[in-house]
Amino acid sequence: MSVHVRSLVLSLALIALNLSCWLSSNSGSCISGFTVQTNRPTLTSSGNSNSRQERTCLTHLYSSSTSTTSSSTTTSTTTLPKVITEEDILRRNQGHLTMPTKQKRTQALQHQYNLISQQSTSNPSPLPSQSQRYQPNLDKEGFGAVLITDGICRINNVLSPTTATEMIHYIDQLLIDTTQAVNQQLFTQTELFGNVHANHNRWDILLPFQANPTVLQALYETLHPTSNLSNTIASTLGPDAQLFELACMVSDPGAPSQPLHPDSLFQDTPHSILTCFIALQNVDSDMGPTVFMPHSATKEHHFDLQNRHLDTKAQGLVATSYNEIATLSQGDCSIYSSMTLHCGGANRSINTSTRKSTRTTTNTTNDIDNKENQNKNKKRRRLFYVSFKSAHVYQEDCRSGASIRKEVEELGLTLESMQEILMEWKHGVGR
Repeated sequence: MSVHVRSLVLSLALIALNLSCWLSSNSGSCISGFTVQTNRPTLTSSGNSNSRQERTCLTHLYSSSTSTTSSSTTTSTTTLPKVITEEDILRRNQGHLTMPTKQKRTQALQHQYNLISQQSTSNPSPLPSQSQRYQPNLDKEGFGAVLITDGICRINNVLSPTTATEMIHYIDQLLIDTTQAVNQQLFTQTELFGNVHANHNRWDILLPFQANPTVLQALYETLHPTSNLSNTIASTLGPDAQLFELACMVSDPGAPSQPLHPDSLFQDTPHSILTCFIALQNVDSDMGPTVFMPHSATKEHHFDLQNRHLDTKAQGLVATSYNEIATLSQGDCSIYSSMTLHCGGANRSINTSTRKSTRTTTNTTNDIDNKENQNKNKKRRRLFYVSFKSAHVYQEDCRSGASIRKEVEELGLTLESMQEILMEWKHGVGR
């Protein structure tokens, strides 16, 4: 089957409810505050992707007992345990992910230059592991320097509104086509989709590369040699960074929140994988924006996450760390290290307060208007994304699997080679 025919049936599978994302040392799904064992392949500290361990999604249950005395009898009433979810814990110390100011980027860049200059002194200090392969001369605007320190960085306007809107139409049609293709057994789910945590109403579609002009245009805008995004990737991973993932994450209303997780195990090396989430539409707070925990790509954060069942009062490192929600505008990007703790939020974009007619007689017009209003308040979140891995420090046992089509992976693309292909396409058959 040709690449062109295969690309027509790439879509988000509505039946992908049995797939899920690997997660280091965590494979449980949180339902009503309780942990449920699943059959999802996950990573453990040993790097074995086939073992499964139970994960506590909430922090803890608390209960209190009170006594009530009346004139005739004395009764003791026990309050039912209150479920404290991970969302509750994260909201205690939460802000919004914003693009770093010019001043912050300049300071971060200067800090990296200072660290590097210290290596030429008579008594050099060892570079922090995350800075060892950083190339500041490629970091034109300092976004890479912020990313190295924080593990997450926002870059605005990496994709034009026109191209983002075209991608929306493409992705939505792809959802329909792929559902039909999987139902008709033309493709298997693993050929078309990546694994994703909390997969009810959430899909991870694998995208083609050269077979679709809309995808090519989106990649051209985000990765052309002078873009802030490509400069950030090149300065952090190197221009020879290898394409690791090419996909689109979609969550519809009703998608639950994901458990907090990293995409790869901690390794004491420079950041080995960077993922760029690009909003194809505005991401409002009720659409389940991604939650990121800055400065969490550390051994201590990963250890605490794996042992949160011991944190009986939700006062541990992860439970008390500051986190940010990525309420992005159309075309904005959040780029993060795969070791940074993060999770997709619940898509609650359903307006339950839409007023219904109080008349006793049937009013067809009002009923239709109410349905239309409700549909307008149900918002699909689409995040077009690419990931790159370092050609020098990536360790094969740090994670299992990647969201990339087999034929795209076999191309062996790097950031540099993709830029060459995209530039040639743009100057040739591009619009």
